[in-house]
Parts: sequence; structure tokens; C-alpha cells
Amino acid sequence: MWRRGTNDGSSLVELVIALGLLSVIALAVTSTILTCAQARSLSERWMTATTLAMEGIEQMRAGRALAPIPKPTLFTRTASVPMSTGLTHLQRIDVEVSWDDGQKHSLRLSTLVYDPSLAAH
Repeated sequence: MWRRGTNDGSSLVELVIALGLLSVIALAVTSTILTCAQARSLSERWMTATTLAMEGIEQMRAGRALAPIPKPTLFTRTASVPMSTGLTHLQRIDVEVSWDDGQKHSLRLSTLVYDPSLAAH
């Protein structure tokens, strides 16, 4: 039998407050997950760019032309060999990888390579 004045602990106000708190927590967790996914995607692109630049450096050190990047890709890669580093027997190789994912990014790696043909006479 139902008695007036008793409360079983589940009123409408408590339910609304609990749902509100649950919504705030769910929104915070979702926001954190989205931010982590974006950071992971950007980190993956930086790692890909680093790998492409390192491959370019190795190709240039081996005396080969810079191979094209397999398609489809959003990356472009260029290499340059400045005429003089001012250092005897050393030649500088620069490789730059750039991409645009809504924001422009670029990564440049440089190395010095021993080249006996550059000896000062």
C-alpha cells in the first residue's frame, strides 16, 4: 500500500540532475577523444614526412636522383645541393617535404656528406 510522505529516493529532480551530470561527462570524454584523434593524425603526417625526407637524403647520398613519392599523396618532396658549404671535402644535402592538410606544413632535413672531389687545391 502506498503511504503519503514516503520517498523512495528517485524523484524527477534527482533524475534530471543525474542526466545533466552524465551529459557533461560524456561531452568531456567525447571532446578528449576527438582531440586525441586529431593529434594522432597530425603526428602520423609528421612521421610520414620525416620518413620521406630521410629516404630522400639516402637517395641523394647514393648519387641517385630523388625518386617520386608514390601516389596518391598530399606530400611533395624537393632536394637541393648548395654549391659550397665552406668546408673542405663536405657537401650539404637538403631535402624538404611539405604538405597541406588545411594548414601548410614543411619539414627540412640536411646532412653533410664527405666528397673528396671537393678538396681545395
